[in-house]
Amino acid sequence: MSKPTRKICFVSVIGVLLCALAVFPASANSAPSYWEGVSASGVLTTEGECPLVVEHETLTFDIGAFPSNRYSSIEDYLAYDASVTAEYTFYNPSDMTVTAKLLFPFGINPQYGEIYDPDKRDYFTPDNASEYGAQINGAAVQTTVRHSYWDGSLYNFDPVEEMAKLQDDYRTDSFLSYDLPVHVYTYRISVDKQTYRSARAATYFDGAFEHTRFMLENLGGYHSDENGRAGWASVHTSDAEITVCVLGEDVGELEWKFFENGSLETEIEGSMSVVDKTSTTFGALAMQYYDPASGVAAHDWFNAVVAQLEYSERALGLYGGVNWDVSQHLLQWYEYEIMLAPGERLTNTVTAPLYPHINGRYEQPTYAYEYFLTPASTWTEFGTLDIYINTPYVMVKERKGEYSIAPKEWTKTDAGYKIHLEGLPDEDLIFTLCEVENPKLVVTPYTILFVCIIAVVVLIALTIIAVLTVLIVILVKLGKKRKKRQAERVKQEDQTTE
Repeated sequence: MSKPTRKICFVSVIGVLLCALAVFPASANSAPSYWEGVSASGVLTTEGECPLVVEHETLTFDIGAFPSNRYSSIEDYLAYDASVTAEYTFYNPSDMTVTAKLLFPFGINPQYGEIYDPDKRDYFTPDNASEYGAQINGAAVQTTVRHSYWDGSLYNFDPVEEMAKLQDDYRTDSFLSYDLPVHVYTYRISVDKQTYRSARAATYFDGAFEHTRFMLENLGGYHSDENGRAGWASVHTSDAEITVCVLGEDVGELEWKFFENGSLETEIEGSMSVVDKTSTTFGALAMQYYDPASGVAAHDWFNAVVAQLEYSERALGLYGGVNWDVSQHLLQWYEYEIMLAPGERLTNTVTAPLYPHINGRYEQPTYAYEYFLTPASTWTEFGTLDIYINTPYVMVKERKGEYSIAPKEWTKTDAGYKIHLEGLPDEDLIFTLCEVENPKLVVTPYTILFVCIIAVVVLIALTIIAVLTVLIVILVKLGKKRKKRQAERVKQEDQTTE
């Protein structure tokens, strides 16, 4: 192998090693190394054509301490007090008095906020929303904490769309009304489970159930036609019994067939018999895990259950992934009212807890904060924006991380960082803090082992390529020599003939 070739191979291997270290920072054990926090947002109005304008906003992040990735007591969790305060200067340019209902979303409970309750034998997140709230011209205003269903998609979070899920009473604009009758069928499965361990029991929907929806326990999959109007829905046969909830008009017992697996291609012998049937209402099912002492309004809980089922509804009238306990999927909002006379200005301040995303893949964990600024564009006008980050920590950029405003664009102050903007930026605010300026990724024996495996594979591949290259070069040279000898032989023969 020539020297240039050896150099290329060496550089390639080093490149792969560096990429592996950057992309696959392994943990020392099987514990998670990343914990989801909460994304915050600015205040929104429920009024579609609100004439109020925001002349100025001051956004202040008070981050004196980082949260823990695990809490063992309620006292420790409530002792964490990082917060974000949004101060708005509202102006009413119209010639009429304006009363507006405002909503300030401040996220779901953070992933790392769950604490085990030995009495309930379950995890819960302590509520500290009542410690914060809203003020008008320095005086506290009556604030209600509202809740709506959130599907967990932080990266697709749209506060305006989420706000539409909030209603002041039990939803009536959905198929799933509170008094909707529900017929609960319990079926017993009989199939040769030893021979067909992956067997499925399937029932066919012909799309004619206009006034009926179904919930199949242990739903394994569904196969619909190209228009999504009819098809098979299947359940695993590993359980002895399954429950089917028929919502709305009762269509009686369903007809079942049995197949070898989820492809629903090869039919096998089996039977399904009804062993029990009861009747209830959808409201009773939706509220079975509701706790009046939780601080969640009954209609907010019900509406969250409805939103969850609508989110998971299949094209065949099936609901998949039903979870009647929506307590871990509730987006929290502060709701309050402001009133401005014609030409009046007032200062509205809202403070909410602040929970970052924790990245423990670094020796010194990093903490990413997200604040949605773009919803403020829904106001009639929006003026200037000042942002302050009061913290003893350092603003950094993670590997593969993002920020909407580069650290160098911020002004460093004795208290932390600040920036002045003459309007809303095109992107939402994202920044990351750490105890050190250059956090290092965690490197463990697992990381080294993985990198070594990749290096060996790459070396083998490069060796094969090098060997093939040498063989090709030798074959090419031999071919040229053969052609040269043939040409010389032909030339000698020509000279002999002459």
